[in-house]
Amino acid sequence: MTSKPPVIHPASIEIVVPAHNEAARLPEGLAALCRKAVTLPLRTAILVVDSASTDETGRLVREWPAGPVPVGLLRCEQPGKGYAVRAGLLATQAPFVGYCDADMATDLSALDTVLRLLAAGNRLVIGSRALPASPTPSAGSSSSPGRWRGRRWRRFARTVSRSMSS
Repeated sequence: MTSKPPVIHPASIEIVVPAHNEAARLPEGLAALCRKAVTLPLRTAILVVDSASTDETGRLVREWPAGPVPVGLLRCEQPGKGYAVRAGLLATQAPFVGYCDADMATDLSALDTVLRLLAAGNRLVIGSRALPASPTPSAGSSSSPGRWRGRRWRRFARTVSRSMSS
């Protein structure tokens, strides 16, 4: 009698986590994300994209304990969050994909809202801490690089949203 490896069902949603030198704070955030992902109604997987880290980020993810939510690792030699997010989005096979930062600063309950909006037929859901109804307020000064990138992202999101509704 021959044995077969177990059938692994592909994830319906994959969450990309870009990470550059995040070994210190990734364990807590990744554990919280796994706890939330296991409660979602769709099979969920997590893909950490190690963005040219020089710390133990990659090793930490490789040694992450197996559980009901698969956690994968992709190495991106090009440093930068944008490169890491792009690499993760291109690597996924899941029909739904999103990303969140390694610090999990956005309240993970936002995933419930995202799934509800996707189930209602929305093809794209964009979350932002800058929205007045956001449970997680934005941080930083109005002149910080993060705020500047956030404004560019919101402008991009509005453009994409308008083009998809046309």
